[in-house]
Amino acid sequence: MRQVYPGGSALTDAVLAALYDYPDLGPPPARWLRANMVASLDGAATADGRSGGLSGEADRQVFAMLRAHADVILVGAGTARAERYAPVRPESEGVRWAWLRDGRPPSPPIAVVTRELDLDLDSALIAGTFPHARTIIITTSSAMPGRRDAAAARNADVIVAGEASVDMKAAVDALAERGLQRISCEGGPHLLAQLADAGLLDELCLTISPLVAGPGADRIVTGGLAMPGGHTLPFRLVHVLEDESYLLCRYVRPSSWLAVGAEPAELPQDVAEVEADRLFKLLVGARLRVPVGPPADELGGVPEPPALHVVVAHLDYPLRAQRDER
Repeated sequence: MRQVYPGGSALTDAVLAALYDYPDLGPPPARWLRANMVASLDGAATADGRSGGLSGEADRQVFAMLRAHADVILVGAGTARAERYAPVRPESEGVRWAWLRDGRPPSPPIAVVTRELDLDLDSALIAGTFPHARTIIITTSSAMPGRRDAAAARNADVIVAGEASVDMKAAVDALAERGLQRISCEGGPHLLAQLADAGLLDELCLTISPLVAGPGADRIVTGGLAMPGGHTLPFRLVHVLEDESYLLCRYVRPSSWLAVGAEPAELPQDVAEVEADRLFKLLVGARLRVPVGPPADELGGVPEPPALHVVVAHLDYPLRAQRDER
């Protein structure tokens, strides 16, 4: 496996793991929600009904490494059934990345989102959990109380978030309050749509498989939900890895990095510039009488007090007339 953007070099395990470090988070309710998905060249999220049909060896290793990084794995009930989910077994899964769990339990728990709690409560995912990583079931108050009690009796932890449908913000907040702040979502497409719709998706790790799946399969986001405000969600490319024609891409939302207090040097390339440009446009669009001046070096190194100085890389024609507005 090699990194092709930015730069171009082979990767050791330590360097590869560092490329996927979570940002530093404060105490709960601070959290970071990363989604890890795979798609074919023609946009399919599955082949023969399962995402595993699109995966390759490098993708499987990054998948295991992302699990080792995470405090909890979030998955929809449909994907858990289709992919035959079971508790992560540290003695046989992700052994290569076991060192990333130093100081934490040997494996993360799996949190399953299910509106009606229509799960097989005798499955390995529910009944075969480990004491350090009990499966978490996120459901609704409309789910039958008897089912919730039965799940708890089989060693599952139950979180009720929402009434008729799962309130995803309440769900991820509840995970963070338990100390499970680094959340890795493994799909499926309907759950990813709910997270994106709620504005909760901070990062997307997307593997592009060198396969054409043909018509019929869902995209990685599906379900007919609109994005927040009816708009698209902007992400920024952080890196691209390549192995045997698979491309492993990491994208982050610029606003998410800034929300957790990341320093400009830690941000993906040009994020600070993009956010400054967006701020300036918002100020102008709101018609606020905000003092805006040129950078200090254009004033002989002495800023104009008192003033808010917004440094913008691209002062195009609609904004130029506003530059000296008082």
